Amino acid sequence: MSPRPVFSAFGIPVSFDPWFLFGCFIFYQLSGGGRPGLFAAGFMVVFVVIHEFGHALAARGFGHSAEIVVSFLGGWTAHGGSARLPPSKRAIISVAGPLAQLFTALPALVAAELLSTNDPELRIDLFNAIGWTGVVLAIMNLLPLWPLDGGHLVVTAIERLGKPHLRRAYLQVSLAFSGVLLLIGLQRGTVGELIMRPFEQLASGIGFGTGLSTWLKMVILAPGLALTSTLFIGLFCALSSWQALQVANLGQVTVQRNGVDRRQVEHSVHEAAVRNAERSGWETHQVQEFPKGTHPSPWLQAHLAARQGASPSEVAAVLTRLGHSSRSWVLDDPGRPELDALIDMVPPSAATSLGALEVRRYHGNAEQFLELCAMAAKESGSAEPLYLAAEGLSVRGKPEAAVEWLRAAVEMAPDPARMALSKPLRPCNGRVDFQQLLGQAERTAVSRR
Repeated sequence: MSPRPVFSAFGIPVSFDPWFLFGCFIFYQLSGGGRPGLFAAGFMVVFVVIHEFGHALAARGFGHSAEIVVSFLGGWTAHGGSARLPPSKRAIISVAGPLAQLFTALPALVAAELLSTNDPELRIDLFNAIGWTGVVLAIMNLLPLWPLDGGHLVVTAIERLGKPHLRRAYLQVSLAFSGVLLLIGLQRGTVGELIMRPFEQLASGIGFGTGLSTWLKMVILAPGLALTSTLFIGLFCALSSWQALQVANLGQVTVQRNGVDRRQVEHSVHEAAVRNAERSGWETHQVQEFPKGTHPSPWLQAHLAARQGASPSEVAAVLTRLGHSSRSWVLDDPGRPELDALIDMVPPSAATSLGALEVRRYHGNAEQFLELCAMAAKESGSAEPLYLAAEGLSVRGKPEAAVEWLRAAVEMAPDPARMALSKPLRPCNGRVDFQQLLGQAERTAVSRR
């Protein structure tokens, strides 16, 4: 369970995992203990909160709810809403954290300068603590390694390119580069000097005399410091990349064991043609030519009918087709914002259909969505509505609740390939309970063959 919020600001609850105290102790020790260590640990917590508020406020700006948890040596922000955000907005949310941290460090250094006018040693301790936790860690977080914010930017770019198979290759590169950083952190010496030399030359004309000059110097030195002070960051990113890679590999192996490569099915020529025709219909507001045996989705037909002035009852009549047992259509993007206006027009006869629940993952009232999923699972005896419920909770920023619904789905019908390959479930991939449940699903599925 999530820890209870300690405080809220701007309507965003902030919780502290007990492990954050251990993280503070590590920062205290690494900074030499005493007053410098206390400053480093204290400012680490302050800038982690500021960093996460950068993410959370950006998410709020795009209409998502958000909550913050400060944990071991960092924190995380969970956010979600009625619709999945496009890659460009998710990229803005990713970069908002480090930028908030970086630009808050400047007034903090200026304030430290004013407070330590008559105490040079105090100024040095404050400048070191703020410079490292506010500037260096912010820029370090932009390294293109998983699971740093820079890594999230890379994954977002991969999704935007429409090439999900590149995600596994990226994780392999992230693992390899993290290993290199770990070796640099262990060796230091000559390698570190060579890396730092060009950054030191660029910053040679700037001193540490004022808050502004210190900030400028630290910004210039930060990339080099991030690449040479890499013992922890290399280990952390290596372990995280390896863990994420295992999830990707497990999904690939399981799919191959079942004799079906879902990625090949998704990207087959026929499937791509149907998706392209569907997408063109949404973009041009005209029904395009569909491949033989397929048709525009009921969602597209209802959208076009509404645009042409059809009454709500007429639109609802079109959406009854969602409940038909035969399905010769594909919805290219269930997160489309246009679907918000249609979701409440789905008639009761189609409310528990998979075609309706797949869209409700991203749209409409969450409680009603879960009720319909539970009803659909009971009526059909299928685990698919339970998996859809978990995905809907995941995209809404509720990973713990998502894992609980996944647990029920796995007990009914374990599908490790579905779990590993599901895009909506990716926010849960880094959780220990998700990994454990994925392993349980794999073992159960193998034992039933």
